[in-house]
Amino acid sequence: MYRGRVSSVRGRWLVVIPLLLLMVACDQTSKRLAAELLEGLGPHPYMGGSVVFLYAENSGAFLGLGARLTDAARFWLFTVGVSAMLLVFLIKLHRAESWLELAGWSLIVGGGLGNLIDRVLREGRVIDFLRVGVGELKTGIFNFADAAIVAGLVVLLVASLASPPAPPRVSRASRENG
Repeated sequence: MYRGRVSSVRGRWLVVIPLLLLMVACDQTSKRLAAELLEGLGPHPYMGGSVVFLYAENSGAFLGLGARLTDAARFWLFTVGVSAMLLVFLIKLHRAESWLELAGWSLIVGGGLGNLIDRVLREGRVIDFLRVGVGELKTGIFNFADAAIVAGLVVLLVASLASPPAPPRVSRASRENG
């Protein structure tokens, strides 16, 4: 079922719209809770330090990349540029051929929307609040939207590995000579 083709546009959007709304709601709620419960406090480690809750505001992208750019450059890159990318991803989502592709693009778009909302409402900053790891191997600080984007990429990778290869294209010259 999940690898099968998405047959109707209506069925596609009956899945996508609630999923996007749920993703954005979970992301924004978790960030609001992080701001209320963690801001101004130090790290809160759990499970022997494997899970750490801590409040951070990130003006850059993944792991703070671009945080030292000017405000104008960050606006154009992280607000305008990401908005344009999300429009492209919505087109990819609309054209998804399998339920796995649909799920992957939905996770990416939902996560992207969650972080974009933060950038618009928080003067270009995104709230991060979670770090996980084992021993010296730890992630950077991230949020629900970031996790959704990474999960979406994994789902798209699985979808690409699960889909049968496309039949070879035969050129017009080959058909005429063949």
